[in-house]
Amino acid sequence: MKVHISFLATAGFRIFATAILFLLTLNLTACTQTASFGGASGGDGAAVPPVQQEAATLANFTDIPIPEGAKMNVEETLVVGFDKWFGKLTFQSGYSPEELYAFYRERLPQYQWRAISSVRALTNILSYELADRILQLQIQGGTLSGSKVVIIVSPRGSY
Repeated sequence: MKVHISFLATAGFRIFATAILFLLTLNLTACTQTASFGGASGGDGAAVPPVQQEAATLANFTDIPIPEGAKMNVEETLVVGFDKWFGKLTFQSGYSPEELYAFYRERLPQYQWRAISSVRALTNILSYELADRILQLQIQGGTLSGSKVVIIVSPRGSY
């Protein structure tokens, strides 16, 4: 009888260990992938975040400002093109929604984007135009801190 109980304890331990490994693997694969735009993390007390200075990391996004320390959400980003890119760029920032709202209101005109409209709410929405493109920017407060930013650029269409 002792051999049988010992065997059950060993088999039970194997099942338990396998289940734990499975859950850990599942948890790790469910994590959101991010890619750093470079620079230091935000939250240094500046009223407006500094612009990212590393040109190599911003090669595909030279026509919009990216706050320093932003981390792109690869799973939610889909961009087509280079100079005149279109699509959806999503990233996390350590800055508050208020700081990012001020940042984009100040910096987008420096990139020749012209303001169309803005909405201040739980999700701040800014709309801009540049030649034949429309930019819609959404800024949402993060769960614990920082912000989620979604930038959608599309061609101007006639409907």
